[in-house]
Formats: sequence, C-alpha cells, structure tokens
Amino acid sequence: MSVVRQGVAHPEELPRSDRTVLVLPASDVLLLQGAWPHLGKLSVSRWKEVLPHLIEESLATPAEWCHFAPSSAKGVDGQWTVAVVDRAWMRHLHRQFFGPGRGALHMVSSAHLQPENTLMHADVSGTDEVVVSWRGSNLAGWGIRMRREDLSVQAGWPGMPSAGLVAQAGGLESWVRTSVPEQAIDLCQYEFFSRAGGGWGQWYAWRHVMALAGLALVVQLAGLNLYWLKLHFQERHLQQAMQQLARTHLPSVPDGVSPLMALRRAMDTHDQQDPFLMRLAALSRLLDKVPGDAVQSLDYQGDVLKVHFKPGFRAEGLKPQVVGLGLRWKAAEPGVWVLEAGRP
Repeated sequence: MSVVRQGVAHPEELPRSDRTVLVLPASDVLLLQGAWPHLGKLSVSRWKEVLPHLIEESLATPAEWCHFAPSSAKGVDGQWTVAVVDRAWMRHLHRQFFGPGRGALHMVSSAHLQPENTLMHADVSGTDEVVVSWRGSNLAGWGIRMRREDLSVQAGWPGMPSAGLVAQAGGLESWVRTSVPEQAIDLCQYEFFSRAGGGWGQWYAWRHVMALAGLALVVQLAGLNLYWLKLHFQERHLQQAMQQLARTHLPSVPDGVSPLMALRRAMDTHDQQDPFLMRLAALSRLLDKVPGDAVQSLDYQGDVLKVHFKPGFRAEGLKPQVVGLGLRWKAAEPGVWVLEAGRP
C-alpha cells in the first residue's frame, strides 16, 4: 500500500473518500475478554443491552458512559472480546468524519493492526509521551500512554507472556500502511454503524424517526382518501334523495335534470302558492352560500320541510335570511331544522 497524500488537516478539509478508517490509539480502547456462555444464544441486537451488565465490574467509569463493540465471533479459546471506548469521544469522531461525501466509516484499535504477541510504541505528536500497546492472541491486548522516560520501566504494566515477545518501535504511519485485518473489532457498531456513506450518512442515525414519519404520512393520506370517499358517497346519497323528492312532487321531471333546476323551473310555471314549492324555493335562497355537503337529508311532511344537517354545521346563522319570506326557521332537534309557515 502506498501513501498518496498525507499531512495534518481539519476534518472538513479532508478529501472525499469511499471508505474511511480511523485508527484509535490502543490507550483509548479497552479490550476485555470473557467466556460469557449465554452471550452466543442471544441475538446481536440484544447484546447492546446485555454487555454493560456483564462487564460493568471491569470498568472504572459508569457503563452508560461507554460504548461497547463485541467481536463477531468467539476466539479459538472460546472467549469473546469486547472493545470499550468513551461514548462521548466516539460520538465526536463519528460526527466529524461521517457525512456527505464520505464513504463507510470504520474505527479500529491500533493494537489490532499489530502482529500477535508483539509490543509496540508510538510517539504522541507534540508531547514527550508515547503509547505502548501489546497485541496478544485472539484479539487480546492493551494500551498505555506514558512519558518517554518511563518507557524502560515496565513495573505496573499489565501481564503479557514473555515467550515470543518481539519488541518493535513504530508509529501510526506503519500501522496505516498495513491493511485492516478482517478479525479486527470495528468500533462502529449499533448507533455508530456507518456503512451507508454519501448524503445518506448524515441521516442514518435518524432512520427510525424518518420511517415513523413516512408511516404517519401514509396513514394520513390513506385516511384522507377514505374521508373523501365517504363524502363522495354521501353526496351521491343526497343527490338521489333530492331526485326522489323531486320525482315524488314533480313527476314530469325528466331523468338527468338537476333537482334544484327542476324545482326552480317549476316555480316559474306552476302555482306559486304550492307549499312544497314555496318551502324549496325559500330553502334554496337560504342555502345559496352554504357548502353543498352541509345538508345530509331532506324530509317534507304536513307542509313542514325538515332539513338534516351534518354534525358541526351551525344552522342558527341562517335565521336573519328568513326575514321577509313569511316563514319560520327553527330547530326541531340537534342537527335538524324545520322551515314552516309562520313569523320568524
């Protein structure tokens, strides 16, 4: 692998990429191992809930402050390996390096880029400190950040086998030049899962919210269509009722003619004192500016025209328009108003 471009830059100045791999110092990633026999019986989605309880006794900070990334499979010794990193630091890195123009994001511990059973150290830029990391077998390892002058003092270091120990000196550049091993634990798991790059990347964390919003929109559109379908059937029912009412009192009305037009024509050609026609003529004037779907049904009995309105319509506002017609407009029951002879 050859280095095409290297240097120091702010995250927003980095070039576009199809894949980004962040190598975290081994001192920032705690690697824990355990048998945990019941872990393999659970689904991967349940591991996020179980892992904090399994290893909280091995942590120096509260479990809710940590992000846990388990290995994809057990090692040859039957143990699982779990990488633990500060959640706030993980969230900061994810926000800086994952977004539009960036491909899939991976984060690995520098210890997992070392050969097995090796001890390595890397300088910390701008300081007199070094990061010492040990890589054992089956993803085991540890990292310590210390002053360079203490590098020769190994007192207090975690245990490591002396057999096969290879002391090497190197840096991040030598690690980056190597390919990331397939068995290395990718820290980008669960809420930091970052396989979807490009413009979708910045929205990946909101995928569940967007799915719920999309589902709500579909339900709303379906409900709106059902409501309009209901109004359509109610309109047809009202039209049929008006047609039937017109045929009952005006048998000569031909099919296909609007009942309101037929009634107005009848008012011009028939006896103006016909009570039914008088009521309908007055009602047509009252409802001249009322929405067409406000009336639910009509009923005419004993010179009294009953008008059934849909719930929510305020028919009392039509009273001032009855003045001068010689008729009375009153409520018979909730939603039902009558138009009859008499003074308003």
